[in-house]
Amino acid sequence: MHKSLSATVLAMALIHSPLTLAAAPGNASHAHLGHVMTQWHDTPDQQGLIMTALNEAKIAQGHAEAAAKRPNDLKWMKMHTAHVLHALDPSAIAKGPGLGYGLIKAAKGVSKHIGAAAKQADASEALKLHTVHVATAAGNAVVWAEEALRLCAAIAKSSSAGQAQPLLQTLVKLTQQIQVGTDANGDGAVTWHQGEGGLNESFKHAGIIAKLDGVN
Repeated sequence: MHKSLSATVLAMALIHSPLTLAAAPGNASHAHLGHVMTQWHDTPDQQGLIMTALNEAKIAQGHAEAAAKRPNDLKWMKMHTAHVLHALDPSAIAKGPGLGYGLIKAAKGVSKHIGAAAKQADASEALKLHTVHVATAAGNAVVWAEEALRLCAAIAKSSSAGQAQPLLQTLVKLTQQIQVGTDANGDGAVTWHQGEGGLNESFKHAGIIAKLDGVN
């Protein structure tokens, strides 16, 4: 059992390890936090929504980068772009290497459940404060993932490798950004704020809630 959700746990998340989080019995806010961090009933292996989003994001990034390795092979680029699409939103394409849940659905679920946690009567001030941080960063990931969906569609319609190449380069950047965010204001740091933080920031601030609330 982890003593706290610190930087070490964040690193574990990024290599797709499942987490455990024991909420206080009867604590409704912690139950919703657990849906975000550790377990939700309809995800693959019932993992937490943030872990599901991170795992789908990693698959999307891997296939975007694989597509870019053959910049003159349109068929190759389209094949791997379809794999990216499956990880982002499996409702858009029936088969692929994703988990079958979808990054967008999972990230939206993060925002929904952390918001529900903050509305509970037993929600702490720390939870209410950091809920905004968790939800904003997850929302950024959704915006970028939806932009990536549009790029996938454009690449699928491309008639030449030259036409697809610049779209694919942007897609690679977006799939990375979904996870690590971007320094939008040029201050040398990536924060949870709108347009900056991605899934890593969302996870980090959920971990801060767990630590401050004493959830192990």
